[in-house]
Amino acid sequence: MNALPISSRQRPNAALTGVLAAGLIVGLPVLACRKSIKAAVLNGPQSCQTFNDTALGAANAAYNLGVLAINYQQHGFIRRGLGGTILSALHQSSLSNCVHQLIVFHFLSAVWLAIPMALLLRAILTENRRCAFWMAAVLFVSPQLFWGWGSDLGRTDMFTSGCLAWAVVGLLRRNDVVAVALVLVGSLAHESAAIFGLPLMIALLLVPHVNRSRSRLLRVAVLFAIGCVAILIAQDIFTTVRPRDVAQAILHSQPPSLLRDLAAYMTTTGTRSIITSWCQSLGRAATPFYLGCTIVIAAMYAWLLAIQRVNLVKYGLAVFLPLGFISLLAIDYGRWLMFATVNGWLFAVATVGPANRTASGNLVAWGRLVVLAALFAMKPTTVFAPNRFVERVAALIWGKEGTELRSADACDPKWRTFIAFRGHPSNVSDHRRERNPRWRMSSDV
Repeated sequence: MNALPISSRQRPNAALTGVLAAGLIVGLPVLACRKSIKAAVLNGPQSCQTFNDTALGAANAAYNLGVLAINYQQHGFIRRGLGGTILSALHQSSLSNCVHQLIVFHFLSAVWLAIPMALLLRAILTENRRCAFWMAAVLFVSPQLFWGWGSDLGRTDMFTSGCLAWAVVGLLRRNDVVAVALVLVGSLAHESAAIFGLPLMIALLLVPHVNRSRSRLLRVAVLFAIGCVAILIAQDIFTTVRPRDVAQAILHSQPPSLLRDLAAYMTTTGTRSIITSWCQSLGRAATPFYLGCTIVIAAMYAWLLAIQRVNLVKYGLAVFLPLGFISLLAIDYGRWLMFATVNGWLFAVATVGPANRTASGNLVAWGRLVVLAALFAMKPTTVFAPNRFVERVAALIWGKEGTELRSADACDPKWRTFIAFRGHPSNVSDHRRERNPRWRMSSDV
């Protein structure tokens, strides 16, 4: 890779390879769990029935715990049931502490993602040490990767990103069936795996030195289509509960809160929740600014990762196509930026070829280092914004009201009726008592 700030042409030895791999596999998960581990130590154990997400320093953990209440054991082969099934397995083990379950789930998801990333770096380390160390530095420093996930305890995004990373490993080893299967497995936790996974695989197969056979592209597309249809049919047949029953399972997963109830609503109401998401986003003055900054930062990574000009269109296919599509469906722009950054990183590492190994001027190399440092200084990506700096700028321009999403009550006044017990409305929390404005900003469509 050209114009990177670390220069060395020596072939690394086995010890160096081991140190880099161990640093990624251990360091990145710790980075992703840094806030939660510290808060769990300071605040002590909590059961799921006394769960307090604010004590964990993770404002959306209650929402994520609600989504993870869905599992295959209780609800059949249900949409988004894989993450909850994994958490349920932790619950059935010796981990009775709800906070510990979430932290272990978060940590294991980070490990699941870090291992294939280490394998991909190992593949280029023997030929281009400078490139490998720069790409590793991006993983550790980028606020759009593991730093950002540190504030979103219990989300399935690292697990689904891990499936995409393993799929790239399979694709580079010409095992297309395994690659497609891994993307589909990730979609069982969240559809974002399919939305970001298919464009990534297609983009990589269009790179000449990655794939020289056009038939592979057709084979991957056909396998993916067959797999998606099979999953949809199986979910329709083997889901054993109604949406209202799923909502009640989420409501029973933890103490009453607005985030818990929104998790039940957004998870079980289908198209209605998408319309509500549009309403929430369009009702905020700062939304175009957030979207614009999201796209600009995603474009900056094309330069930071030294994507060759010949591959820029393919990079756009892997990054901007899924980013734009999913941003039309849901308001979690920060999350989608992190997925796009993962895709960009995977694409960059997988496409390191002969054209990437010529060093250029130090000025460009140091410029990349300065830009990465500037992104780091802007603070990590949040669920709904590219970074904290963008949030502060938006607040200065439009004020606090212009940066807050329109409430679910304003967008769908009857939304509570879809999750409440019939005849027992008191089982849904009184949202007028929730004073934290950030709790009105959750969506997981």
